[in-house]
Amino acid sequence: MCFILVDPDGFVVKANVSTSLPLSRAIFMAASQRDLLLGTVLVTGGCGFLGSHIVEALLREPQCARVVVVSRNPKDFRFPGAFYLAADITDRAAVRAVLDKVKPRVIIHTVSPSYLAKATVQLKVNYEGTKLLLACATDHPAVKAFVYTSSTLAVVSTERVETEQTAVLCSLTSGPNAYARTKGATETYVCLANGTALKTTAIRVPGLYGPRDKTMMLPLLNTLKEGRTNIQLGDNSKYFEHVYVQSAARAHVLAARALLDGMHNTLHSKVDGEAFFISDGAPMKFWDFARAVWAAAGDTTRPEDIKVIPMWLILSLASIGEWCYWVFTCGQKSPTLRRQNLEVIGTELRFSIQKARTRLGYEPICDTKEGIRRTVAWFKEHEGWNRVERVQEQGGLFSRLLQASRPLIVPWRVFFGSSFESSMFEGKNFC
Repeated sequence: MCFILVDPDGFVVKANVSTSLPLSRAIFMAASQRDLLLGTVLVTGGCGFLGSHIVEALLREPQCARVVVVSRNPKDFRFPGAFYLAADITDRAAVRAVLDKVKPRVIIHTVSPSYLAKATVQLKVNYEGTKLLLACATDHPAVKAFVYTSSTLAVVSTERVETEQTAVLCSLTSGPNAYARTKGATETYVCLANGTALKTTAIRVPGLYGPRDKTMMLPLLNTLKEGRTNIQLGDNSKYFEHVYVQSAARAHVLAARALLDGMHNTLHSKVDGEAFFISDGAPMKFWDFARAVWAAAGDTTRPEDIKVIPMWLILSLASIGEWCYWVFTCGQKSPTLRRQNLEVIGTELRFSIQKARTRLGYEPICDTKEGIRRTVAWFKEHEGWNRVERVQEQGGLFSRLLQASRPLIVPWRVFFGSSFESSMFEGKNFC
């Protein structure tokens, strides 16, 4: 028998019980869910790629009583058992209203604009929006834990293997781009906001991949369909960290539990006020990862057929493209082919995940090879899941030049997603 109950906050609660269990006992059991360790968890950006996997992980978590998602447009990746609310985290009144309605014990904050969004948007959403949400959470008596999704791009790149102790974060005044600067500054702010009333932590996420991935896997698989797997930009000498999305989601749940379980009070077990690197545990060169994906999807390109385009040539084309856009659009638009994006390929970042293993109990759900296999299998099983009509620019020499440049932009389409190409022209943010 399934009783449909309504809790004091107005949310529906399902209590599946034996037909021999009295109704009064069923109501008591539903109410007791509020006493679970995590209680109600609010996930901002829970309709996005990572956020939706966090929602799935929380729905499987026995210590989570209820999962509520807040998004500006909560229509994608919805799951039975979770509750969805529409709100803008940069609107103080809207945030307060959500917190008053939901009364979450934990907030997992994943919202972020695209890497290529304008600097003003990065500042408003990443930095100011998070500060606003954190201030409201601190003032609300129900909220006890705050988990922030940071990024490894917020860390200053070096040639050594970084740890949380040695890594240097970007700030609002230092960093290669607005995304890195605002993510670094926001992580610093979140960790410094840690206190007895509200405990905070940050998870530094590297290149994400997995089922429902529009950012890395979809562009890679589209490149295979287009027959362009024989093109390589640069010499493939730099290593990158990746993480299977379900591992990243699990890390956020582990962090939330660690903030509240009362078992991390010593210097060497402390979680609150700390940041954590996570990954699959084994870095790979950029094109090695790409070719592993293509091979899993059936690519038969031979090494001798690969054409390597020198990075200096691509950077020169990027500079010319930026200048043309600046001239013809009066500085109002930016091209997809930008030096900022290409320079990621030439920037190495490796790090240790030992701290996350020791303090959070984090372990990758699978290694990269298995993660790729699972992801490719998912895409094959769900072919056509992401068919979206895209508006194409019409005619003109400038438009044709843009189209001609697309075979050369595989690397950052893989890093940041083909959806980001249109977002630059349409002013969209993705969460």
